[in-house]
Amino acid sequence: MNLSNIEGASENFSQYLIENIKAPCLQQEAFVRFNNTIVIIAMTKDTKDTPDEQLTPNLDFDQIAKNPESITEESSPSVLSISTMNESLLQAAKLTVPQNLFSTFWFEGELCILFSDTNLGKSILAVQIGDSITSGKRIFNIPDRPRPQKVGYLDIELFGKQFEARYIDGLGDHYKFSDNFHRLEINPETIDEHDSLENQVLSDIESISKKNGIKVFIIDNITALITDFEKSKNAIRLMKTLNILKRREGMSFLVLAHTPKVDNTKPITQNHLAGSKALINLVDSAFAIGISITNEKTRYLKQIKARYVGIEYGAENVIICHIERNQDGMLHFADDGTGNEILFLRTHKDYEKEALAERIIKLRDEQNMPYEAIGKEFGIAKSTANKIYHKAKGNKTGKP
Repeated sequence: MNLSNIEGASENFSQYLIENIKAPCLQQEAFVRFNNTIVIIAMTKDTKDTPDEQLTPNLDFDQIAKNPESITEESSPSVLSISTMNESLLQAAKLTVPQNLFSTFWFEGELCILFSDTNLGKSILAVQIGDSITSGKRIFNIPDRPRPQKVGYLDIELFGKQFEARYIDGLGDHYKFSDNFHRLEINPETIDEHDSLENQVLSDIESISKKNGIKVFIIDNITALITDFEKSKNAIRLMKTLNILKRREGMSFLVLAHTPKVDNTKPITQNHLAGSKALINLVDSAFAIGISITNEKTRYLKQIKARYVGIEYGAENVIICHIERNQDGMLHFADDGTGNEILFLRTHKDYEKEALAERIIKLRDEQNMPYEAIGKEFGIAKSTANKIYHKAKGNKTGKP
């Protein structure tokens, strides 16, 4: 069936037709060029009951023959949409208000990152957050309760028995999670060596999301997933892909990351995150776990970045907590209130005190110098020199 003849069409337009023109109901198309005439031949499964307007592409062939480039400009898909500011506000007003997933730290539709030094309990807290989301339980004394929904937890850190050991009581009974909580593990036997692991993982996450109706995912952790995390651009590419999935599929992600050894004299900032500048720009929210220098069991949570709301748990209002096992066998973070981060940091004065104590011990033990002379040496009272010496020695044997 000959739909249209176009006289004098250019080679570029001829190629464009061959590659792009398709009518909605066509099973196959053939484009034949006779001299300077493009003949569009369309074949359908059954054209008997098909209206002519559906058989013929909605194109002005006379105009296209004169200006073939015009159709390319109009038909090229755009990655950008445009609206006025007021239209944007009206469109946003129709959207569902994002629900909190973990207080003001993480909301639905956000890409969030949780980071800390190793062995501070990131995985324990992440599982606790997932348990809260799937069951609707509160964490700490935070009043916000998440809306119960499914969660996928990608565990790259622990193997089965290690994971079990964290959620079992003294009698051998397991903690009872909600059946909405799903644990994902990497199967080493199915890894494609010709493709990157992160590409395969992201593809599976998207498939699992669609198949199981899971919109919230926790990735534990990005440092283990990507080789040479601190130097590689793969982390940035992965975060960009997560952002695409977040927007396109309405998904939410909490990504865990290790940090290099940090200076415990300084407050936690985004600079403690490896590749911080690039990664922190790609996330909607971020928070970190810190540790007290006076009590190694004390932890604190600090908000680093927030977009949907203001920062509630910043330097002057960090959440203080410790790790314990509850009566149901779950290893979790327990609430100890809030406080100022500076209470948990080692200041330069602490280092000065330690250095002074070491010098006093050396003068007292090695030179048998009297406390009065030591006091004059450092401009302190005799009693202060005595107190510093005995406190520094602790239970060790020292001169009176």
